[in-house]
Formats: sequence, structure tokens, C-alpha cells
Amino acid sequence: MVIYKDYPIIKDDEFLNKYFDKCISDNGCKLVEHIKKNKDGYIRVGYKHQNLMLHRTVLSMTSGEDHPDLRCSHKCGLYRTDKKDMRNCIEPTHLKWQNNSDDNKDKFEKWNTSITTN
Repeated sequence: MVIYKDYPIIKDDEFLNKYFDKCISDNGCKLVEHIKKNKDGYIRVGYKHQNLMLHRTVLSMTSGEDHPDLRCSHKCGLYRTDKKDMRNCIEPTHLKWQNNSDDNKDKFEKWNTSITTN
């Protein structure tokens, strides 16, 4: 499991709005398309000399919590008609803190459901 110990809780509306203002809305998701995704499909951004995962930073900022021992998981598939989790989504209601086991279980269930319904 990856431990994210370098992700401080940031209270910076200007930083947050810089990304939300340019998002594309799609099936309830707020997708960041104006920044290149990393090889895994996630968005990384710089903040005060730190390289941060944007979805994790957004969840910390909007919830006021940071959980270095948990993953920031997408639950977009619950809201989208295509049932896909979008790794470049920063809609706070589509993000949640989860342990490794529960995250993997959710991924398996979503993957299994998408195969059986297609």
C-alpha cells in the first residue's frame, strides 16, 4: 500500500477554483482536461514546491480531512450512465477515503458489473 504522508490539508480557494473553473462537466463528473494526465490517468499538480495528486488534494481541501493511510477513491461509476470511474474527475461528491482492501473490492465489483451488463 502507498502511504501519502506528504499531502497536507490545504485551505486555498484560489488554488481550488483554478481547476474547477476550467473543468468539463460530463455525466456529473468535473473532468480536468486542460492538464496532461500521468501514465495512470491521474492529474498531478504543483503547489508550493510539492507535486500533488489533484483528486486527493481536492478531497482534502473540501472535506477538511487528510488520511495518509487511505486511498482517495473515485466513485464516479455510481453516478455515470456508462458506470466508469474517471481518474481525472475532481467532483468532491465522487471522491471518498477508502482503505486498500475496500478500494480493490469496489474496483472488482464495478468491473464485474460492466462486463455482465454489456
